[in-house]
Amino acid sequence: MTTFLDPAVFALPAWAPTAVGVVGFMIYAGAETALCLRKLNSEGIAYYLLKGFAAILTVASLLHSFNTGAFLSQLFCLLAACFAITLRLRAPRRAYPVAPLRREPGLLAQTHGARAMPTRTFGPGAGLCPARSA
Repeated sequence: MTTFLDPAVFALPAWAPTAVGVVGFMIYAGAETALCLRKLNSEGIAYYLLKGFAAILTVASLLHSFNTGAFLSQLFCLLAACFAITLRLRAPRRAYPVAPLRREPGLLAQTHGARAMPTRTFGPGAGLCPARSA
């Protein structure tokens, strides 16, 4: 009787598990570098998809040469990525998109997505408030 991991059934070159682990590491490193360079946003789903896929590849390489500490670390990363993806898929979308960069030759040269405050035409700050009669 043969098992699933029997070398006759599951024949891979000796270097394949190591290569899978290295590819997983490269995906981890690429995702972290892209996050640091602001090419990926941690509020989005792409970063966590990359981390989850990298964890799967690294766990697959650990099946060949098992290490309990590394396995638990990768399992935690995989579960954290799944949790983050679930939160981001369930989160409500923004009601208003972020405003583009506006350039006005007036008070504010650049608002960086913020709305300009309206000019006060009345009130105590403007000095145009009529005196109240009692």
